[in-house]
Amino acid sequence: MSKGEKWMVTRALAYSATSDGLIADNIITRFCQDVAYMEAKFFYGFQVVMENVHAETHAMLIDALVPSEKDQQTLLNWSTLAPSIAFKNIWAIKWIVDPRRELAERLVAFICIQGIFSASSYAAMSWLKSRDKMPGLSLVNDLISTDDRIHIDFACALFRLIECRPSERVVQDIVRDAADVESEFAIDLLSGQDHGMALPDMLQYVRFVSDHLLKKLGYSSIYNVENPYSFMKIVVQPVPGDSVEDAVEV
Repeated sequence: MSKGEKWMVTRALAYSATSDGLIADNIITRFCQDVAYMEAKFFYGFQVVMENVHAETHAMLIDALVPSEKDQQTLLNWSTLAPSIAFKNIWAIKWIVDPRRELAERLVAFICIQGIFSASSYAAMSWLKSRDKMPGLSLVNDLISTDDRIHIDFACALFRLIECRPSERVVQDIVRDAADVESEFAIDLLSGQDHGMALPDMLQYVRFVSDHLLKKLGYSSIYNVENPYSFMKIVVQPVPGDSVEDAVEV
């Protein structure tokens, strides 16, 4: 793995680790309070457990890739102070925590956080897999992204049960806003050198994912772009074992 690839992937992991905690501690807790369906409460309880496993896994990967405590602190500072990550957190608070938001709007925002806000990080790690690098990291990325797709599918199913859903314009505005925020993160993520990824392709991929989520919600696309990454078309196949609890070599 080149220096540029390591820079890129460790920052993707740093964001993922902080995101797991945000989702488990704040977002899911809010939905558990507001959703009346007991089945949904059970699912969210299970999702909290999964997010905690994801956070621990991301932390272990960072320990393996960045053994120096000084370098780990630098990475932590970046994940705490980077404006693009701060924008993500502010956006999440704006749409999820604000009690004035309707449940349906918050579900759309939650889907954006799980889908759009992870798009650049998953693409960066899958890029290494496409080049036959970091098999352990690639396996973990596949498994966690599969979990996240389950969470997105559930949120979409719950959204469809709501009778008073937002207009197409409102939903498109939420998704477009999330895509803009993620695009800023993608610029940060690819600001290093020697990683082999082109920024225009990454920005197009963020828009492609945004359109995909709009279609899952039953609304029209806004970008109408194709997937620039052939390696992101591969459907993750079931892997024997206990998800990310299996021990793997990074």
